[in-house]
This record gives sequence, structure tokens and C-alpha cells, in this order.
Amino acid sequence: MQTRLTFICCQCQRNFTQLVETEGNPIQIVHCPYCGARCEAKLSPDQSRVSAVYRGTNGPSGSPSGTPTAPIQTTVPDEEA
Repeated sequence: MQTRLTFICCQCQRNFTQLVETEGNPIQIVHCPYCGARCEAKLSPDQSRVSAVYRGTNGPSGSPSGTPTAPIQTTVPDEEA
């Protein structure tokens, strides 16, 4: 299943969102759209299953349900020779 997640770039520290496959490999390689850096993100099993609970009758005012509320920190991937 693909889910849109928010990441923090390992080079320029800007937040960006990207559709990633959340099942299977817990380590994803993402590319920053701002600086073009190749970043490694480690997904935890609970990270893609955060649900938002809304109170009141005016409808949702935060992030959509089912998406993480905090951006995922990325690191520079190990170079494979």
C-alpha cells in the first residue's frame, strides 16, 4: 500500500512529502525535490498507522487521518561499492 509521508531532508533540512510503499522493506530511499539529495528513511511499523481523533462538529482541522503527524528524519545512505 502506498502512503504519502512527510520527510526531513538529510542535506537541506527542508520538509517534503512523497508517496512510498509502506509494506515490506522498512528502509526507503527518497529523493529531496529541493536539493536533489538521496536520503534514507527508516520506517517504523507504527509510523504509518497513526490515526487522528477529532473533537467537535466542525470537521477535521489537522492532518488527515491515517498519516503520521511528525516528519520522518532521514540520513545519508551508506554507499555500496
